[in-house]
Amino acid sequence: MIARLYDCMIVKWFNRKSGGFKPTAFAMPSQSRNFTITQFTLFLLAFFFLIRLIGITNPPLEIGHNWRQCLTNMVARNFLEVDANIFFPRIDIAGEKTGIMGAEFPLFNYLIYLASLVFGYEHWYGRWINLIVSTAGVYYFFLLIKELFDKRIASYATLILTVSVWFDFSRKIMPDTFSVALVLIGFYYGYYYLKNGNWWRLVLFFALMTLGILSKLSALSLMSFLLIPLLIPQIEIGRKIGMTLAAALCVVLVGTWYFYWVPYLAETYGYMLYFPRSLAEGAAEIAALWKLTLEKFYFSAFHSFVAFGCFLVGLFFVFQAKNPPPTPSKGGQENLNISPFGGGWGVEHAYHLKIAIATFALIFFLYMLKTGEVFPLHNYYIIPAVPLMALVAALALIRLRPKYALIILAVITIESIANQYHEFFIKENERYKLTLESIADEITQPNDLIIINDGSRNPQQMYFAHRKGWTINQEDLNTIHIAHLQELGANYLFVNKHLSQEKFEYKMMYEDDNYIIYKL
Repeated sequence: MIARLYDCMIVKWFNRKSGGFKPTAFAMPSQSRNFTITQFTLFLLAFFFLIRLIGITNPPLEIGHNWRQCLTNMVARNFLEVDANIFFPRIDIAGEKTGIMGAEFPLFNYLIYLASLVFGYEHWYGRWINLIVSTAGVYYFFLLIKELFDKRIASYATLILTVSVWFDFSRKIMPDTFSVALVLIGFYYGYYYLKNGNWWRLVLFFALMTLGILSKLSALSLMSFLLIPLLIPQIEIGRKIGMTLAAALCVVLVGTWYFYWVPYLAETYGYMLYFPRSLAEGAAEIAALWKLTLEKFYFSAFHSFVAFGCFLVGLFFVFQAKNPPPTPSKGGQENLNISPFGGGWGVEHAYHLKIAIATFALIFFLYMLKTGEVFPLHNYYIIPAVPLMALVAALALIRLRPKYALIILAVITIESIANQYHEFFIKENERYKLTLESIADEITQPNDLIIINDGSRNPQQMYFAHRKGWTINQEDLNTIHIAHLQELGANYLFVNKHLSQEKFEYKMMYEDDNYIIYKL
């Protein structure tokens, strides 16, 4: 019944609209059903793309990670209004300093800036950019898994990834899924370079991997999978060397940015966005927050306990296999299937997957230690691990009859979306912050430095005020600290009455239900 409904509704609709599917260079001619699986996957990706357009033009006022989205926009707006040099990202909460800071390579911010050059600045451009790139990344993930395993595993893994933490964060103004998507697309072209050659595929692999990892250093953990091609004897040695050199150059460029340029910016301009820990410091912080750390895996990754259960079962099936490494195939290189997993799935193909999982787990664990408490306190730091986890979960479902697998996938989809849909909306009681810029324009000059009680390093209200200055914690909202900032150049004090009811003796310039503004 399901298959008949699929054939009637999806395939016939597609053929009527497009004149029939045209095989592409990456489809295997002997597997014509791959075409319909690809069509159906495209349909699902389009469907979930449309769902995520709900509230796509919302300003960054949702409860989850609004501060990080405002910071992203703040850097993009400064490219537009102050200096478009991509090597000098700057923010507005560095007080009397320039605002230039050490942070990730601002490719995502720069795309927002380029869109603003064409269309004029709006809060929500980053949502569109992230959603488009992240959706493309999931599609290339499907194409890659289809080649490495088979079409059913690819379709299962793609759906699980789409409704995972990816579902929410792929529409946030943040570079996390954006960066991993670029890396996934890069892996696809890297695979086909190893399989068929052509230098342009190697160039795309290098460019996409480098830009993805520069955009978010956490994506570097995915490079651990590049160990696998070195273990496959069927791959031409020249292509292995080309891949190794491209990966090495990628690491050099990433290392130059994060370990030379970022410290230089921090030292020169006096502002650092993040503070890496030593391995010992990170281990102590992770251990103290071990419950939150585990939660990132069993809930935050999928937002579905059922999906995590499938992941554990799939992990068991992978590691219980007692098999030797695959032996080289005899014959020429032409038309050779270089998939380390045999182009299908069974325990006999688990050898390289075990290595891939173990290597990734080691690199990802070191990354967790370097971030310390930031990892358990922020659910988006798990994102680089989710594509692999989705694949392993799919390897559990593939052992079931399709109808049972579909039922479980439906449960995963419902559970995951139910745990994330609230992030598509903003609370009405937060909209008052959108009035900040008009109030600031009425009372202050664009170059005036302001103080606002929004929590240390929280840029949200400073972003909406469209001013520069200091954001402070509530305990620092006192005359001694304010006097110190006044000496550094602060001109006005903005007090959010929802956060503090404290009054001051400074000259009051403005008051409403939400804010009091004092002239210092």
